[in-house]
Amino acid sequence: MYVFVHGYNNTFDEAARRAALIAYAARLPGPTILYSWPSQASALKYTADETNATWTQLHFNAFLEELACQTHAHSINLIAHSMGNRIVLEALEYFAHRGGQPRFGQVILAAPDVDHDTYRESFGEIADTVEHVTLYGSANDQAIRLSKGFHSYPRAGDGGQGIPVVPLPDKRVDAIDASAVPADLMGHGYLETKDILIDVQEVTQHKYPQLDHLTPAQNREGTYWIFEP
Repeated sequence: MYVFVHGYNNTFDEAARRAALIAYAARLPGPTILYSWPSQASALKYTADETNATWTQLHFNAFLEELACQTHAHSINLIAHSMGNRIVLEALEYFAHRGGQPRFGQVILAAPDVDHDTYRESFGEIADTVEHVTLYGSANDQAIRLSKGFHSYPRAGDGGQGIPVVPLPDKRVDAIDASAVPADLMGHGYLETKDILIDVQEVTQHKYPQLDHLTPAQNREGTYWIFEP
Protein backbone atom coordinates (compact mmCIF):
# COMPACT_ATOMS: atom_id res chain seq x y z
CA MET A 1 0.00 0.00 0.00
CA TYR A 2 1.02 3.59 -0.66
CA VAL A 3 0.48 6.76 1.36
CA PHE A 4 0.71 10.11 -0.44
CA VAL A 5 1.47 13.28 1.55
CA HIS A 6 0.84 16.53 -0.30
CA GLY A 7 2.76 19.78 0.01
CA TYR A 8 2.22 23.47 0.69
CA ASN A 9 -0.61 25.48 -0.91
CA ASN A 10 -2.96 22.54 -1.56
CA THR A 11 -6.68 22.16 -1.10
CA PHE A 12 -8.07 18.77 -0.11
CA ASP A 13 -9.57 18.33 -3.58
CA GLU A 14 -6.26 19.15 -5.27
CA ALA A 15 -4.39 16.70 -3.03
CA ALA A 16 -6.97 13.97 -3.69
CA ARG A 17 -6.64 14.51 -7.44
CA ARG A 18 -2.85 14.27 -7.22
CA ALA A 19 -3.02 11.07 -5.21
CA ALA A 20 -5.44 9.53 -7.72
CA LEU A 21 -3.31 10.62 -10.69
CA ILE A 22 -0.14 9.16 -9.19
CA ALA A 23 -1.86 5.88 -8.32
CA TYR A 24 -3.38 5.52 -11.79
CA ALA A 25 -0.59 6.81 -14.03
CA ALA A 26 2.23 5.11 -12.12
CA ARG A 27 0.19 1.90 -11.83
CA LEU A 28 1.01 1.57 -8.17
CA PRO A 29 0.72 -2.09 -7.17
CA GLY A 30 -1.60 -1.66 -4.23
CA PRO A 31 -4.15 0.70 -2.64
CA THR A 32 -3.18 4.38 -2.38
CA ILE A 33 -4.21 6.48 0.61
CA LEU A 34 -4.11 10.26 0.82
CA TYR A 35 -2.91 11.79 4.06
CA SER A 36 -4.21 15.35 4.00
CA TRP A 37 -2.90 17.89 6.49
CA PRO A 38 -4.45 21.39 6.91
CA SER A 39 -2.64 23.43 4.29
CA GLN A 40 -4.05 26.96 4.03
CA ALA A 41 -4.15 26.54 0.23
CA SER A 42 -2.69 29.99 -0.32
CA ALA A 43 0.65 30.99 -1.82
CA LEU A 44 0.76 33.86 0.69
CA LYS A 45 0.47 31.60 3.76
CA TYR A 46 3.73 29.69 3.54
CA THR A 47 4.68 30.19 7.19
CA ALA A 48 1.19 29.12 8.31
CA ASP A 49 1.60 25.93 6.29
CA GLU A 50 5.01 25.36 7.90
CA THR A 51 3.36 25.59 11.31
CA ASN A 52 0.53 23.27 10.33
CA ALA A 53 2.97 20.74 8.86
CA THR A 54 4.73 20.70 12.24
CA TRP A 55 1.48 20.36 14.17
CA THR A 56 0.29 17.46 12.05
CA GLN A 57 3.38 15.36 12.84
CA LEU A 58 1.95 13.58 15.88
CA HIS A 59 -1.23 12.83 13.94
CA PHE A 60 0.69 11.44 10.97
CA ASN A 61 2.79 9.21 13.19
CA ALA A 62 -0.35 7.90 14.90
CA PHE A 63 -2.01 7.41 11.52
CA LEU A 64 0.85 5.24 10.28
CA GLU A 65 0.78 3.17 13.47
CA GLU A 66 -2.97 2.64 13.14
CA LEU A 67 -2.67 1.86 9.43
CA ALA A 68 -0.05 -0.81 10.08
CA CYS A 69 -2.08 -2.27 12.94
CA GLN A 70 -5.41 -2.37 11.09
CA THR A 71 -4.09 -3.66 7.76
CA HIS A 72 -1.29 -5.93 9.04
CA ALA A 73 0.80 -4.55 6.17
CA HIS A 74 4.28 -6.04 5.88
CA SER A 75 5.57 -2.62 4.83
CA ILE A 76 4.17 0.79 3.94
CA ASN A 77 5.33 2.78 0.91
CA LEU A 78 5.42 6.58 1.11
CA ILE A 79 5.24 9.28 -1.56
CA ALA A 80 5.73 12.92 -0.56
CA HIS A 81 5.71 16.20 -2.45
CA SER A 82 7.20 19.56 -1.48
CA MET A 83 6.62 20.45 2.20
CA GLY A 84 5.05 17.04 2.74
CA ASN A 85 8.57 15.62 2.69
CA ARG A 86 9.24 17.20 6.08
CA ILE A 87 6.34 15.24 7.57
CA VAL A 88 7.51 11.98 6.01
CA LEU A 89 11.16 12.34 7.04
CA GLU A 90 10.21 13.24 10.61
CA ALA A 91 7.95 10.17 10.74
CA LEU A 92 10.75 7.92 9.51
CA GLU A 93 13.03 9.23 12.25
CA TYR A 94 10.28 8.72 14.83
CA PHE A 95 9.79 5.09 13.88
CA ALA A 96 13.52 4.49 13.67
CA HIS A 97 13.72 5.48 17.34
CA ARG A 98 10.78 3.18 18.07
CA GLY A 99 12.64 0.16 16.78
CA GLY A 100 11.71 0.27 13.12
CA GLN A 101 8.02 -0.68 13.33
CA PRO A 102 6.18 -0.40 11.05
CA ARG A 103 8.66 -1.06 8.25
CA PHE A 104 8.75 1.12 5.15
CA GLY A 105 9.36 -0.07 1.59
CA GLN A 106 9.70 2.44 -1.26
CA VAL A 107 9.95 6.06 -0.14
CA ILE A 108 9.65 8.61 -2.94
CA LEU A 109 10.56 12.21 -2.12
CA ALA A 110 9.60 14.65 -4.88
CA ALA A 111 10.68 18.32 -4.87
CA PRO A 112 11.44 18.18 -1.14
CA ASP A 113 11.18 21.54 0.59
CA VAL A 114 13.61 20.35 3.24
CA ASP A 115 16.95 21.74 4.33
CA HIS A 116 19.73 20.10 2.29
CA ASP A 117 21.94 19.10 5.23
CA THR A 118 18.99 18.07 7.40
CA TYR A 119 17.95 15.66 4.68
CA ARG A 120 21.40 14.08 4.42
CA GLU A 121 21.89 13.84 8.17
CA SER A 122 18.50 12.16 8.66
CA PHE A 123 19.79 8.97 7.04
CA GLY A 124 21.97 8.33 10.04
CA GLU A 125 18.68 7.64 11.81
CA ILE A 126 16.38 6.14 9.18
CA ALA A 127 18.68 4.03 7.00
CA ASP A 128 17.67 0.74 8.61
CA THR A 129 13.93 1.56 8.56
CA VAL A 130 13.45 1.89 4.78
CA GLU A 131 14.02 -0.45 1.88
CA HIS A 132 14.78 2.19 -0.76
CA VAL A 133 14.57 5.98 -1.10
CA THR A 134 14.29 7.90 -4.37
CA LEU A 135 14.67 11.68 -4.31
CA TYR A 136 13.73 13.89 -7.27
CA GLY A 137 15.14 17.41 -7.50
CA SER A 138 15.18 20.07 -10.20
CA ALA A 139 17.26 23.16 -10.88
CA ASN A 140 14.20 24.69 -12.60
CA ASP A 141 11.95 24.45 -9.54
CA GLN A 142 11.05 28.07 -8.77
CA ALA A 143 9.19 27.17 -5.57
CA ILE A 144 12.30 25.47 -4.19
CA ARG A 145 14.38 28.46 -5.29
CA LEU A 146 12.08 30.81 -3.37
CA SER A 147 12.22 28.57 -0.31
CA LYS A 148 16.01 28.54 -0.55
CA GLY A 149 16.04 32.35 -0.50
CA PHE A 150 13.51 32.50 2.34
CA HIS A 151 15.47 30.08 4.56
CA SER A 152 18.94 31.22 3.41
CA TYR A 153 20.06 27.61 3.01
CA PRO A 154 20.04 25.08 0.13
CA ARG A 155 17.07 22.74 -0.17
CA ALA A 156 16.94 19.01 -0.78
CA GLY A 157 14.80 19.72 -3.85
CA ASP A 158 17.66 21.51 -5.64
CA GLY A 159 18.78 19.92 -8.89
CA GLY A 160 22.00 19.79 -10.86
CA GLN A 161 25.20 19.92 -8.84
CA GLY A 162 23.20 21.02 -5.81
CA ILE A 163 21.19 17.82 -5.48
CA PRO A 164 21.84 16.04 -2.17
CA VAL A 165 23.53 12.64 -2.37
CA VAL A 166 23.58 10.13 0.46
CA PRO A 167 26.43 7.69 -0.28
CA LEU A 168 25.22 4.63 1.64
CA PRO A 169 27.33 1.55 0.83
CA ASP A 170 24.33 -0.60 -0.13
CA LYS A 171 22.97 2.01 -2.58
CA ARG A 172 19.50 2.23 -1.04
CA VAL A 173 19.18 5.97 -1.71
CA ASP A 174 19.04 7.36 -5.26
CA ALA A 175 19.06 11.06 -6.18
CA ILE A 176 17.48 11.90 -9.55
CA ASP A 177 18.06 15.27 -11.22
CA ALA A 178 14.78 15.94 -13.05
CA SER A 179 15.81 19.39 -14.35
CA ALA A 180 15.29 18.31 -17.97
CA VAL A 181 11.69 17.22 -17.39
CA PRO A 182 9.18 19.80 -18.71
CA ALA A 183 6.82 20.81 -15.91
CA ASP A 184 4.37 23.54 -14.92
CA LEU A 185 5.16 27.27 -14.97
CA MET A 186 6.81 27.12 -11.54
CA GLY A 187 8.67 23.92 -12.38
CA HIS A 188 7.44 22.45 -9.08
CA GLY A 189 4.84 19.95 -10.29
CA TYR A 190 7.05 17.56 -12.24
CA LEU A 191 5.90 14.63 -10.08
CA GLU A 192 2.68 14.74 -12.11
CA THR A 193 4.38 14.58 -15.52
CA LYS A 194 4.25 11.47 -17.67
CA ASP A 195 8.04 11.06 -17.60
CA ILE A 196 8.33 11.03 -13.82
CA LEU A 197 5.20 8.94 -13.26
CA ILE A 198 6.60 6.26 -15.57
CA ASP A 199 9.84 6.45 -13.62
CA VAL A 200 7.92 6.05 -10.34
CA GLN A 201 6.31 2.96 -11.84
CA GLU A 202 9.75 1.53 -12.57
CA VAL A 203 10.86 2.32 -9.01
CA THR A 204 7.90 0.46 -7.51
CA GLN A 205 8.66 -2.53 -9.74
CA HIS A 206 12.27 -2.61 -8.51
CA LYS A 207 13.77 -1.90 -11.94
CA TYR A 208 15.96 0.90 -10.66
CA PRO A 209 18.31 2.54 -11.47
CA GLN A 210 19.47 0.48 -14.48
CA LEU A 211 17.32 2.43 -16.95
CA ASP A 212 18.16 3.89 -20.36
CA HIS A 213 16.91 7.38 -19.48
CA LEU A 214 19.26 7.79 -16.51
CA THR A 215 22.86 8.96 -16.85
CA PRO A 216 25.23 8.86 -13.86
CA ALA A 217 26.88 12.11 -12.78
CA GLN A 218 29.07 13.26 -9.90
CA ASN A 219 28.96 16.13 -7.46
CA ARG A 220 31.06 16.70 -4.35
CA GLU A 221 28.79 14.40 -2.31
CA GLY A 222 28.78 11.40 -4.63
CA THR A 223 26.95 9.88 -7.60
CA TYR A 224 23.49 10.99 -8.71
CA TRP A 225 21.42 10.34 -11.83
CA ILE A 226 20.39 12.78 -14.57
CA PHE A 227 16.94 12.11 -16.00
CA GLU A 228 16.86 12.47 -19.78
CA PRO A 229 13.27 12.48 -21.16
